[in-house]
This record gives sequence, structure tokens and C-alpha cells, in this order.
Amino acid sequence: MTNSPAGLCARVLQACSAADISGTFLVGIAGPPAAGKTTLSENLVRDLQDAGVTAQALQMDGFHMTNAELEERDLVKFKGREDTFNPDLLLAAIQNLKTAKAEFWWPIYSRELHNPVSQGVLLRPDLQIAVLEGNYLFLDQGAWAEAGKFIDYKIFLEAKDDDINDRLLRRHLAGGKSDAEARDKIETSDLVNVSHIREASNLSQIDEVIDANAI
Repeated sequence: MTNSPAGLCARVLQACSAADISGTFLVGIAGPPAAGKTTLSENLVRDLQDAGVTAQALQMDGFHMTNAELEERDLVKFKGREDTFNPDLLLAAIQNLKTAKAEFWWPIYSRELHNPVSQGVLLRPDLQIAVLEGNYLFLDQGAWAEAGKFIDYKIFLEAKDDDINDRLLRRHLAGGKSDAEARDKIETSDLVNVSHIREASNLSQIDEVIDANAI
């Protein structure tokens, strides 16, 4: 059964209050590309801040390999696929987030530079709730699975394939690709990723599923 995003802030706060943890409470939002993860994350952070909680939106995309690294591995065409990220760095950053005693930088992905930027978001050690979003957060293998163990509340965002296609096409066109290039990217890479995310994510550990159409 899927939930509506209405009331999500209250559900997260209740889970945070009930959790026996020290440090930052980490919410994870995963799902197919272009499902609306960033929008849901930003809306949740805004609602948490309005409730008087220190909260910050974070993205997995800052752990993309650089374009130079992708070229070395002949992976440029597949940018965005699971193996074009560095999950070991993500795991280390999440562990740092949970135990930080001083400020530290969380990387971001720049759509202007088309590369990760190491000094993206400066995080304080007294941050109460972080909301991390990304395609592969709940994969049940390797460093992805290890990183997932540190996520305290897991949300999977689902969307219809037609909606994903439309959003991906608009995203790629806005990013400078031609119509043919955008459609090729969707067919050869994006839709493969969509299937992989649905099949390889450990949905048995999800706290709730949200319908993207309700955002």
C-alpha cells in the first residue's frame, strides 16, 4: 500500500522521537530517476524546519565519479548507472554524518559543471535530521547495503513509467541534449536503471512507499 506525502513530516518526527540513536537522524528517499525525489526531499525539509527542527536536504549525486574517471573506465555513455557512483565514499560520508563532532562538507553534483563538487553543503554536528535522496540508496549489495544500515527511516518513491519517461525527456532536453540524444539516453541507460532500482532495492526494509503522483 502506498502513502500520501501528506502527514509525512509528522510520521518522520514520530519515528525520530521513538528512535534510540545519538547524532543525526537520517531519512533516506530512493526510487527511479525523475520520480520526484528531490521535490519530496525539499518539501519534507521545509516542513521539518517549520516544525522547529534543524533539517537539511542531501543528495547522493555528489558521489558520482568525475567525468575524467568515467572516461578512463569507458563509462561516459552510462553516466547515472549504479557503477558510475562511488558507494564507498557515500558510506564513509554517512558514517561521518552519524558521528560528526565538527563541521564537514557534503558533496553535491553540479548540473552546470556536469561534475561532482566536493565542497557542496556544510553540515554542522548538531544537525537533527538529514534527508538524503538518491536512486540506489536501498540496493541490497556491497557498500550500498552497508550504507543503507545507517538510514533510520526509509521511503521509496514510486512513479508510473510513462511519467518517468516524460520527466526524463524534459530533463535531458533542458540539459542541452538533442531530442534524439535524449531519447537514446532514456532507452539505453535510464530505463535500464529504473528496472534495476526496482528489482535490486531491498523493499522489505522500507518504512513506507509514496506515490509520486501525489506530490
